[in-house]
Amino acid sequence: MDQNETLNSGVIADVKRRIEQMFYTGNREIGDQEPEQQSDISQQAWLYFVAFLALENLILRLEGKPTIRLNDGVTSLSHGLITECGRGSYLMGTAPGASQLRRVQPAGRAETLHSAELVRLSQFLTHQHINFLYQIWVHTRVVSTLGPLEWILNTPRHHRVHHGCNLYCLDKNYGGFLIIWDRIFGTFAEEHKDEAIIYGLVHNQPSFNPVFLQLFYNVNVIKKWKAMNGWQDKLAAIWKGPSWLPGKPRLGATEDKLDIRSREKYDMKLPVWINIYLCLHFVALVIVYQELALKYSDMTPLAVLGFVTYILVSQTVIGMMFDNRPHTCIFELTRCVIFVFYVHKSDLTLQGRSSITLLQPFFILSSCFWILQTFRVLHTEVKKIKKE
Repeated sequence: MDQNETLNSGVIADVKRRIEQMFYTGNREIGDQEPEQQSDISQQAWLYFVAFLALENLILRLEGKPTIRLNDGVTSLSHGLITECGRGSYLMGTAPGASQLRRVQPAGRAETLHSAELVRLSQFLTHQHINFLYQIWVHTRVVSTLGPLEWILNTPRHHRVHHGCNLYCLDKNYGGFLIIWDRIFGTFAEEHKDEAIIYGLVHNQPSFNPVFLQLFYNVNVIKKWKAMNGWQDKLAAIWKGPSWLPGKPRLGATEDKLDIRSREKYDMKLPVWINIYLCLHFVALVIVYQELALKYSDMTPLAVLGFVTYILVSQTVIGMMFDNRPHTCIFELTRCVIFVFYVHKSDLTLQGRSSITLLQPFFILSSCFWILQTFRVLHTEVKKIKKE
C-alpha cells in the first residue's frame, strides 16, 4: 500500500470513528486510554456537527418544509458556544495557579465519584463527551421515528417534546441518552401527531441576543423570590418549577399553566448583505473559539479570560445586529477594532502562527466599512437635530 492509499484509509477511518461517536457507537479503545492521552472528543466533532446541520437543512428543503432561519440558527449555535465557554477547564484557566489546579480538579472530582464503582476515569470522560455529542443530533425535525428504539433511547421525536411549550410538553422528557428514566419517574410524554409543537419558552422573549436570552429569566426568578413570604417559599421559588405557587405541586398545577396553542415567530428582515456579513463573522467567531478550545492550556489566565470575554461580547453584538437595534454599528466597529488591535499587540501566548492572525485582514476591512457607516449614521442624526 503506497503513502497516498495509507493516508486516504486513515482519513476514512477517522471520519467513520467521528460519526460513530455522534451516535454513541464509537469504539471502546478510546475509553481505555489514560485521561491525559485522551483528546477532547466533542471538540474534534464540531465539523461533523456542522455537516449534519447542513444535511438537515437540505432534507427540509427537499421535503418542502421550512428551513432553518439564519438568525435563529446562529442564535441556537451561540447558546452552545456560551455553554462551552462556561466549562470548568476554561474557568479554571483564569484562576491563580491554574496550571496545577486544572489538572488536579477534574480528575480528583471524578475519581472520588467513580472509584468506588470500579469505573475508570478515562471511561467516565469518554462517555461524558459522547453523551454530549449524542444529544446534538437529536435536535432535528427530519427524523420522525426510530421504531422500537423509542422505548429505550432519547430520540428526535422525544426530544422535540422536551423543547415544546405546549401544555402537554412542559417538564417532560429530560433524558439525554436514555428515555427509560422518564418513563419510570413519570416525566415522559409522547409527541402528539394532531398538535404541532410550539418551540420555545412559555414566556418567550423576542430577541436574537443569546447572552440576554441566557440571563433574562434570572430576573423573573429574583422577582418571584422577592414576592414570596418566608424563607421556605423563597427557596422554593428558586429550585421548584417555573409554574410553582405556594401550596401547589413542585412543577405547578395544570390549571395554573398557560396552554400555548400558537405563536407568531419573531423574525427581523435584514438586507442580504448584512446576513452574509453576520454569517461570516459568526464563522470567524467559531474559529476564535476553536483556537481557545485547542490551545487554552498553553495560554495565560489573562489570555483565556480575554478570549471568553471577546466571544461573549461578539455574540451580544451579532445578536443586536440580528435584532436591528439602533446604533449597533458603533458597537460592531468597536468590536472589530479591538480584535485588530489585540492581534497586532499580542502574540496570544501561542506558539507559531495562529489561525486567528489570518482573520486580521477580514477584521481590518470590516472596521473600515463600519467607520464609514458610523459616520453616515452620526451625520444623519446631526441633520435631524439641526432641523428640529
